[in-house]
Amino acid sequence: MHFLERALLEPPTPDVRAAILVELGSAEALIAAPRAAERFEEALSLIDDPAEYAGVALALGRVLTRADRGPEAIERLDRGIARLGDAEPELILRLEAEVIAAAHNNISSYALVPERMYPITHALTGRTATTECGQNVIHHRST
Repeated sequence: MHFLERALLEPPTPDVRAAILVELGSAEALIAAPRAAERFEEALSLIDDPAEYAGVALALGRVLTRADRGPEAIERLDRGIARLGDAEPELILRLEAEVIAAAHNNISSYALVPERMYPITHALTGRTATTECGQNVIHHRST
């Protein structure tokens, strides 16, 4: 992580800075470092590509959910979904699944679970890792 932090001081171009921040945030997330969320937030401010933005929003949502910051996680995940529009349906399902997980783990957001689960249950068709994981999550949450 030290080398990534050092690379941020160089200073890199915005696109390279975003990539470094994502790598550093990912490394920090693995050890539950508090700064991981900050790294992802800054990276999001530098990213224009909708799919890349959504991928980082997914990582940030997971970090925020683990930090018991469910409402913030849902907000960031929803921004990722909005950026994608109708593109990248697999990534949208992954973001939606993370919204459900964040809402399920937070009493103030729990009411979102049924309303967010229903639409994706109909979207889970085919045999991809995302749909199988989604079907397992839905089955687990409904029992």
